[in-house]
Amino acid sequence: MKNNRHPANGKKPITLFGPDFPFAFDDWIEHPKGLGSIPAEHHGAEVAIVGAGIAG
Repeated sequence: MKNNRHPANGKKPITLFGPDFPFAFDDWIEHPKGLGSIPAEHHGAEVAIVGAGIAG
């Protein structure tokens, strides 16, 4: 049985954050362009949060 969760071929392991973010979380959070921002003219605007994940 393999106890090491890191791939033997040198590739990064698959990571995820919670049931609604099944993406490469480490790559996303460490992206050189950052996480983005909301333009000042849109601060305070009403938004809709739409989800289709496991928890939704």
